[in-house]
Amino acid sequence: VLSERERSAAAAALTVAGTSLVLFFAEVYAGSVAERIRLGRVAGLASMRRLAAGAWPVATVTGWPLVLLGLAGLGAIGTATALLLAVWLAVAALGVWGWRAGVMGHSRLTGRLWSTALDLAVGLGIVALKVAFH
Repeated sequence: VLSERERSAAAAALTVAGTSLVLFFAEVYAGSVAERIRLGRVAGLASMRRLAAGAWPVATVTGWPLVLLGLAGLGAIGTATALLLAVWLAVAALGVWGWRAGVMGHSRLTGRLWSTALDLAVGLGIVALKVAFH
């Protein structure tokens, strides 16, 4: 959606970082509700730390997009270019994580390739939905 509007790199970076933090807190909260239902009591501090540690990748995934938007803010690249690169970097990251999942699952080469292809297909599907609806 950001690529469809004329926005400054700073405004885009705030939107990306803000969305990431909202998703992070939503994931931690959802985990605490699930734990409350499962255990029948409010999650303690140790549980909240564990949930936050598990959800932290949701926030950290915005690192590279923010670097790209920082470059756009410095005038090294355009904001639209930074956002486009961020999307394709995210798709590539899905492929890398698909490969890593295959490695962690002790899959053979074909299993790793299948895992990578599946994750890339999901990423490309998201890009296709973005193009279709924006």
